[in-house]
Amino acid sequence: MKNAEKMNEMLYVKVEDEYIAFIERLKKLSQDVGIPKDLKEIVKIEDLDFLS
Repeated sequence: MKNAEKMNEMLYVKVEDEYIAFIERLKKLSQDVGIPKDLKEIVKIEDLDFLS
């Protein structure tokens, strides 16, 4: 049973590493094409009443 547990742990770590790498690539892509990181760059304070 220990080998199976070790394999599961290794698989989990690999999937987690791939997930983190994917998120980093997605952040880089969105930055490269100019997608804002948050709404601060595109929403003005005076527009908040209209948007809510």
